[in-house]
Amino acid sequence: MEPTEPTHQDPTQTPVDATTDGALGAEASSVEPATEPQMAEIVDIPVGPSVEDTLRARVFELESRLREVSKAYKDREAEMEDFRRRQKVAAQSDADRKAFTIVQSFFDPIQNLRRSVEAGAHDPSTLVEGLGMVLQQFTSTMERLGLEEVPGVGAPFDPSCHEALAAMPCQSADQDGVVLMVHSTGYRMRGKTLQPAQVVVGKYTEPAEA
Repeated sequence: MEPTEPTHQDPTQTPVDATTDGALGAEASSVEPATEPQMAEIVDIPVGPSVEDTLRARVFELESRLREVSKAYKDREAEMEDFRRRQKVAAQSDADRKAFTIVQSFFDPIQNLRRSVEAGAHDPSTLVEGLGMVLQQFTSTMERLGLEEVPGVGAPFDPSCHEALAAMPCQSADQDGVVLMVHSTGYRMRGKTLQPAQVVVGKYTEPAEA
């Protein structure tokens, strides 16, 4: 039997225990290899309207409202203008109708006056009679329109329709402030004085005691 040569071991190497080496091998085999880092998944996050979009929408809304208000204003102005036009036409029509009625009322007296003047040129004696008839026609026509005489003799003095020319002494207290004489007849139209009556008013003075 040949003798075995002794095994020379490097003093710098650490002897490996069989049991330890087995355990390390087992542990190394159980560790999973490191995986490469994965990119994060990109998710679309809903984003609300921006300030610019909100302002733009607000401006559009205000412009729409402004157009509506402007249109309503123009329509209202057109209605008012049409109303004023119709009122003006109606007022003019009413004035024309009243003027026609007045002229129609005085048409016959004027025609008679013309005939009286023409007849008086050939026979002056008929002129006075014709003028009297025309005067009566004018008076009747004006009375139908509302003309009336101001109260005269015996009526209380009324400064709104009487003009006192003088004061006449009277013997009775009942005649104090009463119209005694009418110098010029007055006229009024529907309560409004057209011409005041010129009158003489009574003035009563109590007699002095004896």
